[in-house]
Amino acid sequence: LGKGSVSKEMFMLWQTRLLELSSKSFVTKRNRLEWLVKELSKLDENIGRSKAYAAREAAIRKLQAQWEAADAIRLRGSLPEAVETLRAALKQAEPLVVDEAERFEIATGPRTLSGKVLYLRQCLNAWRQELEAQKQASEEAQAEAGAVEHAGVQDG
Repeated sequence: LGKGSVSKEMFMLWQTRLLELSSKSFVTKRNRLEWLVKELSKLDENIGRSKAYAAREAAIRKLQAQWEAADAIRLRGSLPEAVETLRAALKQAEPLVVDEAERFEIATGPRTLSGKVLYLRQCLNAWRQELEAQKQASEEAQAEAGAVEHAGVQDG
């Protein structure tokens, strides 16, 4: 509650006293009270959505920053570290994706948190394949170098 606002309990007490002092009919009082409850429910719902939206946007910004850091690590040549950095970022974001899907009942558009996570999952899988290919090429090069060295020893 902001400065100058009243608590929910104080507001309810105030409304109850107004209803008790009103000379309007019971039906009019009930209709006005029903309207007020409906309007307050809309306000609560909108505030909840606003907070959820702000949390979602913060999560997307954080995930984007973590992705950029992982990509920078990858570009510097440390693919294993980049894979681990991105994996950790995705692990942090995944519970928020479930929350977003339940709250907003949305699919996986590119501007959604779930869409961002799916895209980064694809990047992570591509990086893992690249890392595996690098390991395999390194092992093949070592095996080839060992075969050449072994052949040189037999010739000498």
